[in-house]
Parts: sequence; C-alpha cells; structure tokens
Amino acid sequence: MRVALLALVLLLVGCTHDPGVVIDDPVLEPYDGPLHVAFDDAEYGAAGLALGCQWNPQDGGVLDVSATGDDPEAAFAAWLGAEAPVVPDSGYQLEQVENGRALFSFVQVLSRVVVVILAEVESGWGVESWAACDPSELGVDTAESLGVGVWTGPGRPQVTSEVVTFRGSESCGMQGTPILRVGLDEYVRDGSSGLPAGAVNRELQRDGRTLWLGEHPRAAYLVPGSGSEVQRWPALDGPTGCDFRK
Repeated sequence: MRVALLALVLLLVGCTHDPGVVIDDPVLEPYDGPLHVAFDDAEYGAAGLALGCQWNPQDGGVLDVSATGDDPEAAFAAWLGAEAPVVPDSGYQLEQVENGRALFSFVQVLSRVVVVILAEVESGWGVESWAACDPSELGVDTAESLGVGVWTGPGRPQVTSEVVTFRGSESCGMQGTPILRVGLDEYVRDGSSGLPAGAVNRELQRDGRTLWLGEHPRAAYLVPGSGSEVQRWPALDGPTGCDFRK
C-alpha cells in the first residue's frame, strides 16, 4: 500500500508544472473567437484578435511552430523562459484547449492584455502566435517588475510610446543607465538643480515625482511632492537605440 501511494505521489509530482505560471482562477468572460486564422488576416494571428487593448498591440508574432513541451502548460512555460518577451512570467489562465490548439491569457480588469496560442504538432506542443498590449496596460506594478517604468496622469497610466522610463542594455552601449523617453526625445539623469523659469508641467507622475520639461537648456525635471531635490535629466543629442524590449 505504501509503495503504491509513493508511486502515485511521484506520478503527480512529475505531471505538475510551476503553479505560478498558470493559475486556476475561473475565466469570467471566455474567449469565443477563432484559435487559428490565416496569417495574412491578422498581424499577430489569432492571438491578436483575442486581445482587448486600449492602445494598439505593443508586441507579438506568428511563429513556425517548434515543440517546446509534451503538453500545453509545459510548452508554454518553456517558451516564456526561453524567449523572455516583455510579458509577465506568471498569472496566466488556460482558457481553451480544443482541436489541437490552446489559448493562454493574462487578464487585467476583464481585458486580455497578453494572449499566447499554442498548436499541437507531431513532436508535442509549441507557440503558434502571441500578442501583448502596451506594458502600461499590464498594471503599473507588473510593468515595473518587467523593467518598464510607467507614468500616470491624468488619472490613468500613459502609453509607453508617449512616455516611459527604463534602463539601457549592453546591446545599445548603455547597460544599466536609467533613460527617460518622452515622445522621440531621450534624457539621462545628471544630478539635481532648481526648476528653471519657463519649464512646463506635463502633469505626469511616477514614484512620487512630477515630470516638467524645460527648453533652455533642454532637460526634464523630476519634481518631488516635498522633501527632496529636483532631479535634472538633460536631453541627449539623438536617440540611443536603447529600448525596454531589448
């Protein structure tokens, strides 16, 4: 009896996956659209159709399916670990498994902000299409955990194509350097200073500071609510080539 029980325990352990990657929460509004479309019909395949973004999708792709696991959950977890896209590494729901395809979603406020669709091939399961909303739609704390500093105001997170803070990478020669991007302009911190005359309050906040922009000289100023100095971030002469996706 004890031997049989031990064998059962070992079997169950061998079949489980990281409990943080896929959660058991019920799907409140299950997706009822197609799990596969012709690649020419949607930029990010069926995954893009399943998104519920406020802004345009930020990232994604349609892939040649290469098996990364024997079942959908194992293949999905392996893909997340290997590809490291700018998406959460846990908290997904497995919404559907039917006709050789499986849909995983990451939901915020009833909207799918990340969707990954896997397909079954002869050697197992692999990702066929995936799509993600702008990191600002993942939630401020979730985006921060992915290295994306989201600014808010007035009253909501701002899309990262308009304003974002992130650290540079080795590939752009600025590894670890904090970069503030506002539109097409980029700024790096260079000490503290007073707020110059003519600076404009952009009414955007992050980490208890408000963003002001000055033109003479061109710089961003991060102004605290109280109790600390104004951070000065001079504008760079041109784009660094850095991006939080790299």
